[in-house]
Amino acid sequence: MTQSQSPTPDMEALYAEAERVVRRATELEEQAMREGRGSYPAELHDLLADPYLAWSQAGVAEYQRLGWKQPEGKSAVFITRPQPGRQMDGSEFALQACLFKTGSIDAQGIVVAPPEAVLKSYFFKHVDGRLRLFTSTLGEEIEQCPFE
Repeated sequence: MTQSQSPTPDMEALYAEAERVVRRATELEEQAMREGRGSYPAELHDLLADPYLAWSQAGVAEYQRLGWKQPEGKSAVFITRPQPGRQMDGSEFALQACLFKTGSIDAQGIVVAPPEAVLKSYFFKHVDGRLRLFTSTLGEEIEQCPFE
């Protein structure tokens, strides 16, 4: 089986939508962590599917329980690229991403998780007619993105 070096126009549109999904989901998670409001953004139910949805809910709840926040005015930065042929647990396709995390502070402003960069893969499939992020690799810490 030969792997195409560049995605077809239909796949390019799917990869663009997948990137939008992961960016929006991360933005909403960060917002919930900054606000510490004890709730989970309803829009995430349209962007995520289990098991990723459950991981996201648990992560946001843990941040809120601990009283941790992300620094104001800072957001995670993504550099993504398609991963043609990469699948996990029945996914339709994958994106590889360099994710530059902002870190976290506690209620007193003390750094509890320093900023870091990780290389990970996100996996997508259609659930209930919508493209959703449903699983990912844990990611490995990196010094710099290998494809920027």
